[in-house]
Amino acid sequence: MCASDFWARDNVPFERLPTLQELLICCDEKLLVRAIMEGHLQAEAAAAVPKRRKAMKRRLARALAAMRALPVERSSRSSVLLPRERFALHADSGLIERRVVASLALLDDAEEARRAIAPPAERAARASGRAHCAFAEERRYALVPWEESLAYRVWLGGPWFLRERYEALASAFWEMTFFGFEHDRVLARQSRRKAELELDADASDGERGGDGGGAGDGEGAGAGAFVPVGATVRADRAVRARAFGLELPDRFDEERREALARRVSVLNDAAAGEFWERFLALASRGRAA
Repeated sequence: MCASDFWARDNVPFERLPTLQELLICCDEKLLVRAIMEGHLQAEAAAAVPKRRKAMKRRLARALAAMRALPVERSSRSSVLLPRERFALHADSGLIERRVVASLALLDDAEEARRAIAPPAERAARASGRAHCAFAEERRYALVPWEESLAYRVWLGGPWFLRERYEALASAFWEMTFFGFEHDRVLARQSRRKAELELDADASDGERGGDGGGAGDGEGAGAGAFVPVGATVRADRAVRARAFGLELPDRFDEERREALARRVSVLNDAAAGEFWERFLALASRGRAA
């Protein structure tokens, strides 16, 4: 990564922040591809034969090369990507997964963020799970043309170590490639999706484009009904009953899941507050400039 002490500075003006394209150009490609594979293609890569994994890496490298070479006219004057923690509960295993993603904010969001930042007393209530944050919804940029998203400013300052910075860049890459890895196809699919939204079609996120490298999050009856090879008849019945909502409730296990879900909510609230505090510190530089 460029100049390791750059992110430790507290007085970097907004207009001097690097763009996403600049960081994609100067970062270590092997580390970035590794972060993408491990963070977003782990299941596919684990199931793939070595030849297939190499092909996946080559495709990611081609998409990165296209992003690096794409003409970007002007760096953004108001949009910035910052790392943000995100927690998710895997109900079956009870494991809480932590990820670092690149979240988009605009300088115009500063006033709303200031109103949402809670005083110490309210933070204590949130930490105990008795209250929730009222921050603005997270902005998505999957529908934004690459030429625009590559011009976003990026601030990786804060408590992040090297791998987490690469995870943030990998997250930005993954968001940009929601509709595929080829620039022309992405443009066509983005245009089609925008037209659907304008016609009040189904506004759900949908699936990643046909050759976009993995779609959906594996939820639903189809995924839930997956039966492992060699499963017993009893296990087979349990999996299918769960998939179709016919499983007998287990209060012993339900209480555990509910407690974990509450904890995940508290963690995400705290992560959102920290994200917006870092953004406000950065936004004050932009406004001052």
